[in-house]
Amino acid sequence: DKKAAPAADKKPAPPADKKAAPAADKKPAPAADE
Repeated sequence: DKKAAPAADKKPAPPADKKAAPAADKKPAPAADE
């Protein structure tokens, strides 16, 4: 059942997928939020 998944499914998402998220999404919540 584990082997059934294609290799592409196991390897990490392409870098382009990581860049898609806006920078604001990656940086910590504003101090005001804490």
